[in-house]
Amino acid sequence: MKHLFIKTFRDVKTYWTQFLGVFFMTLISIAIYGGMAVVWHGLDVSVEKYMEESNLANQWIYTMGISDEDMAKLETDEGIKDITYSTSIRGELKQTNQFIELTALSNDRFMKPYLIKGQKYDAESTGIWLDKKFAEENKLNPGDKLNIKYEENKKEFEIKGIVLNIEKMFFTGSSLLSMPDHKNFGYAFISKESLNDLAPFYPYTEIRLGQDFNLSESKLESVFEDKYLFFEKLEDKNFLDRVEKESDQMMKMSILFSLVFILLSALTMYSSMSRLITNQRTIIGTMKALGVKARKIKLHYGLYGLIISVIGSIAGLLLGPKIIPPILIRVKETTVTLPYWNLVNHNSVYLIITVLVFICTFASIKNTGKILKQVPAKILRNTHNMDRVVKKGFLEKIDFIWSRLPNGLKWTLRDNSRNKVRFLMGIIGVLGGMVLLIAGLGVTKSIKSSNDYIYTEQSKYDYISEIKRSSNYEEVFQDIDGDKEFNLTLPGTALKDDKTKNIVITASEDKGMILYKNLNDQEIKLDNEDVLITKKLAEQLGIGVGDIIKVKIKGIGEDSLKITRITGNLSPQGIIMTKDKYEKSFADFMPNLLLSKGSSLNAIEENKQVLYTTTRNQQLHQADKLAESVEAIMYILILASVVLVVVIIYTLSNLNYIEREREYATLRVLGFRKNEIRSILLNDSTLTVIIGWIVGIFTAAKFLDIYLKIVAFDSVEWVSYLDNKALAIATSIVVGVSLSVVFLLSSRIRKIDLVGSFKSVE
Repeated sequence: MKHLFIKTFRDVKTYWTQFLGVFFMTLISIAIYGGMAVVWHGLDVSVEKYMEESNLANQWIYTMGISDEDMAKLETDEGIKDITYSTSIRGELKQTNQFIELTALSNDRFMKPYLIKGQKYDAESTGIWLDKKFAEENKLNPGDKLNIKYEENKKEFEIKGIVLNIEKMFFTGSSLLSMPDHKNFGYAFISKESLNDLAPFYPYTEIRLGQDFNLSESKLESVFEDKYLFFEKLEDKNFLDRVEKESDQMMKMSILFSLVFILLSALTMYSSMSRLITNQRTIIGTMKALGVKARKIKLHYGLYGLIISVIGSIAGLLLGPKIIPPILIRVKETTVTLPYWNLVNHNSVYLIITVLVFICTFASIKNTGKILKQVPAKILRNTHNMDRVVKKGFLEKIDFIWSRLPNGLKWTLRDNSRNKVRFLMGIIGVLGGMVLLIAGLGVTKSIKSSNDYIYTEQSKYDYISEIKRSSNYEEVFQDIDGDKEFNLTLPGTALKDDKTKNIVITASEDKGMILYKNLNDQEIKLDNEDVLITKKLAEQLGIGVGDIIKVKIKGIGEDSLKITRITGNLSPQGIIMTKDKYEKSFADFMPNLLLSKGSSLNAIEENKQVLYTTTRNQQLHQADKLAESVEAIMYILILASVVLVVVIIYTLSNLNYIEREREYATLRVLGFRKNEIRSILLNDSTLTVIIGWIVGIFTAAKFLDIYLKIVAFDSVEWVSYLDNKALAIATSIVVGVSLSVVFLLSSRIRKIDLVGSFKSVE
């Protein structure tokens, strides 16, 4: 057995190119999946730890104001001792266009600010505890002073500490921003006494309770009466839902692409190990004839696959978490704010390692066992299966066509008929390369195209403003010139049978600032009784025109609505209706958005009812920046795809050449020139590339469509888009690699050892 171990390492040295291909395929597959897995799994683990450290509440109760009498009912009548009251206002920094959301807490029992530096939060202090990101952007530190204004009141605060709020992980400052603007928007904690200086007699409006208490809807209505709005449980909180979606998106992206990586690698590794063992046929026959036991021979060749795949897996497991997470986390931190992001391996990566190692080892042992079933004389008889009888192919039966084909192409077609598995693996290698590259390039193109559609085709306004809700909105904004449209957008829930989705409910004046189009791309003009549903949401809920769904808006009400039309609008995903329909089904129309065109920006910003204004172009820019978090992942996958394509095509081509070396030697002896043999090699590669390229384009288009549907957030639909540039880049890489490998291998033809190539011939 000792000598077989020595032979194993000698063989690795001799056939290092084939073994190196298996090593790199294993390394890339594990590195990509493992590197991405530690990020999304680490996000889940980090948030869970962050929740424990912040002592997050289990129930949030929202009201229009909490009086001392209400507090007494809760604390005395209901016996609730552990309770945190809070309220928030939006302040403005004096003489700047910067805003801070100020939150006053009665205590930090169920909302513990995460301290970065400075003093611990004190609910009785006159200081302020400032958001870390806002402080960093504006170069603020503990001890600095801030002058904050709320309506007509002003107060100077000393920064006592820099903190983070777990409930503000996705804080943007405005519903119009898809990306945080930490320079102009921040949040902070203050005491209730300090808040009273800015907003006198402003009551607590929120209650946080722990797991020991869970007040029902009826109980809350009896305590607060008409001041009660709604409550949320921990699982209902939007920021936790966003975390889950971010994690799910990264997980789905890594799994889908890695699945293609792993399948391609597994097939190629299986083929490589099988053919490598087949090329050892004479040696296996010799060992069996000399009396070496079959189990020792199997163990010897099983080590072929085991050693290389284990080394490749370990290298991937070590390199992946070092290379990929810094890139992904840097991009993701532009939207999610955490005090730390721990990197934790997911158990699935060890399962994938086991599968790849098993495939390599199994391929080696299986093919060795298949050969060992024969007697030594038969094993030694033929190593290249040149005596295999092959039936005439389809083209050979058509003499009119076959007789006119070049001899080189005839040879290629017959050889591929005799070695169908080898031919198929070559096609799969090219096909897989096209799928990975086209899908990788297509995702970024599709996201850009979808964003362009949302903010050029759907949106027609110049400015969009977040405004204070008011029933006399037309009077309040009459000084703003140009065309105006008032809209109301609210988060809600759509229920159909056992399916529930968080959606956006839009009540619109429908004056053309946002176009709604049907599935035939025709503009829809809303009637008073119209209820539109976006196509993606309709598919998710399994509903169509004429179906009735239950729509619920927290703190306002619920109603069963009949769907009248389906719109192809991509974002936001939800329900659209006129303001008249909204008032009939829910409540008075009090808009929170002003869409304007041809208006004066100064007039908009000077209006005291306007909270924040942005332009359509700025929204498009932000949407594209948000898409960069997806693009960053895709760039990693594209780069890995290129490397994997190079390794797979080179490995398969190299194995093909080794198997055919004696055939090329035969052609040399028969008088074929080197250029003619190179032409045969080129014909074979060209045929494989053409078939793989054609099938790959159609497969990639379908894969891209499925991929986008799976990884897109529920709030938006991404439509697959492929342009000629993406096709050209993918084609250039795959075809370029294939041809480069052919020319590289063709240079070996003049170095063929004619004597050594015929030694195994009987």
